[in-house]
Amino acid sequence: MTNELQQQGQRFAELVGLEIKGAIASNGFTQAQVADRLGHSRTAFGRWLKGMPPIAVEVLYNICSVIGANPQTIVGKAYDRLREEESRSEVDKILNSELQRSLAERNTGDIEVSAKPAAVESEVFAPFASQAQMQQFVQEVIVPKLKENDLYGLAAEKNPNKSYEAEDGADW
Repeated sequence: MTNELQQQGQRFAELVGLEIKGAIASNGFTQAQVADRLGHSRTAFGRWLKGMPPIAVEVLYNICSVIGANPQTIVGKAYDRLREEESRSEVDKILNSELQRSLAERNTGDIEVSAKPAAVESEVFAPFASQAQMQQFVQEVIVPKLKENDLYGLAAEKNPNKSYEAEDGADW
């Protein structure tokens, strides 16, 4: 098994634990109450909820039975969060690589290009002279790259303000 796959599996276990914690609290229970009802030590129960070790399927089922939650909902929400994190990570990689490439091409010697993404200062990326220049960069470089990798639609679907924004990103 690859290291990346192991990390994803561990992160998924952590997210399942977080979803269980949320379900426990939202259904009016404490972690201690649930651990006691199931006959597990509070320490072991706390470790499961942190994803270390990953929670066993039968324990997940028993927890959900005690608190009145649906295990499918818990796992589904954790899976959605994992995919969202992975998508954001992919978008970040694309944005960073395109920003670095573009800045390297535009570097005239008076702007120092670092190995890290530009910091935000007064809502303008430091390497850009103006907000308009940054918006032009986003329109010409970032949006096409996101569309090319089919990530723009994914980002737009997650945006709660998507009905107020143009689908092609022209309002950026």
